Amino acid sequence: IPGGLVGGAFTLWAFSRNRNQPFALWADVASPGLLLAQSIGRWGNFINQELYGLPSQLPWAIHIAPGNRVQRFAQYESFHPLFLYESVLNIMGCLILLWATRRYARNLQQGDIALGYFVIYPTIRFFLEFIRVDSSQVAGINANQSLMAVVAIVSAFLLALRKLNIGSAPNR
Repeated sequence: IPGGLVGGAFTLWAFSRNRNQPFALWADVASPGLLLAQSIGRWGNFINQELYGLPSQLPWAIHIAPGNRVQRFAQYESFHPLFLYESVLNIMGCLILLWATRRYARNLQQGDIALGYFVIYPTIRFFLEFIRVDSSQVAGINANQSLMAVVAIVSAFLLALRKLNIGSAPNR
């Protein structure tokens, strides 16, 4: 997803520049829909039997075929449906962004909703990485979790800075 976001952001930037329109405004428009699209896309992980979590005996645990299991968990049959957790949380994130767009419309600056996306989605991914069985380890560090933590913290910091800047007026 990070690579897709970079490619999508570049394409959106080129589009907005070509049309002489504000990139931040278009990023705000796209952000809730992006979370919704990611929510739908996670169901592909279910079909492919990927993006599942640690072994689980919970009533909603899913069966993973032996050929699709991560080797170190091959002896287990049922796992946390990580794709489902992320799908539901992404829908909730989409609804939060839509609600914030309406509730705070007069106080938002262009780019605030996009920054909200970059707080919400990385936070979801950060916490789900704790139960993911196939995390991307680099030198013993979960690369996805580390990246998501940095993006969420930087985005929250930038959003807070924008809100604390008393002299700036909303530009919606």
